[in-house]
Amino acid sequence: MKATIAIATIIVFAALMAGCGRKADPLPNEYGVFVASRSQKFVVDSKGGGIPGLGMDLREVGSYNEFIFGRMGAADGGAAGFFLLNSSNGQAQISLSEDAWIKELKAVGIPMPPERLDPYKKPPTRR
Repeated sequence: MKATIAIATIIVFAALMAGCGRKADPLPNEYGVFVASRSQKFVVDSKGGGIPGLGMDLREVGSYNEFIFGRMGAADGGAAGFFLLNSSNGQAQISLSEDAWIKELKAVGIPMPPERLDPYKKPPTRR
């Protein structure tokens, strides 16, 4: 009896937890922004996996053509700073200073100033 109640409790808890995260908002090449909670927002690839080194404290995000860019906080122990991700090949530059980040954005043709949004809003996708 106790085992049946424990299993039922686990199933109900798992079902509730599955509904807690918000589906990933679309970004170029099937990347997305996944909001797990108010403090956990991150960029995911087409398989739902996170981007190594980016962490889960996404503060701002934007996109232009195949590029995804934004700013990360360090609340989860991840790399704070700015990032640029090429969604065509998965190459990411992380922990950039704002000056280095702007230089990289200009180098790949992203118009200035780059449009960034809070990850709770749907990120702009331009093609």
